Amino acid sequence: MRYKYHPVRGLQDPSLIRLEPVIPVYLKYLDKRVIVAALVDSGADGCLFHSSVGRTLGIDVKSGPLEMIHSLSSDAIPSYVHQVHLALKGEPGIDIEVGFLDSDFLADGGLLGQIGFFDEFDVRFQRWQNAIHIHRRRGWGNAKRAGR
Repeated sequence: MRYKYHPVRGLQDPSLIRLEPVIPVYLKYLDKRVIVAALVDSGADGCLFHSSVGRTLGIDVKSGPLEMIHSLSSDAIPSYVHQVHLALKGEPGIDIEVGFLDSDFLADGGLLGQIGFFDEFDVRFQRWQNAIHIHRRRGWGNAKRAGR
């Protein structure tokens, strides 16, 4: 699937608009579904979503295992891990562990990182063409299990 970079207003200066690799993702937990804007971040370890997303899905966020998230700042942010079903338009979904946290930098959205997302999807950034190409890795799980 091909996505365009998404215009995002600056937090410090709302008149500043920058393009970021933000895509819509479908999250499902039990019988509830939600569509969330998520930043595709090759520098992030895992997948994170704002706790409001978890609550919308009916998850008791703080009932999950606690994992401390470390960012560029020296402060650690508490995150609560839960398994959800994540899907992209036109691609088969995956069951994935994500962290839910209260942080303004997610602003009711999410972040897709290396563990879980990049393990399952082939991501190609083409900023010069204003494009992000994302496809499910076919055969990746079979080759991994076969020891290849």
